[in-house]
Amino acid sequence: MYEESKQGTLYTNERRLEREACAKILINIYKGRLKKLFDKRFLEQSKTLRNSRNSLLHEFMFCVGSDRPAAIRFAKRTTKHLLEI
Repeated sequence: MYEESKQGTLYTNERRLEREACAKILINIYKGRLKKLFDKRFLEQSKTLRNSRNSLLHEFMFCVGSDRPAAIRFAKRTTKHLLEI
């Protein structure tokens, strides 16, 4: 569970950095579990969405429903396009 540090600091963005670090740890844990479940159908690339204040809102992760090689190739191409937007 995330808790903001109550310790004072001279740096104004340190709390944001702590929150970002916690979010990245959770994202990596979630990606690891999806990789175990979906194996080669889990696509490693993801997309971070942020709000107007640059705070993390969502992390889009992509998995393929089919284990057919053609479906995985198609999903990778589509995901690559989505990540560039």
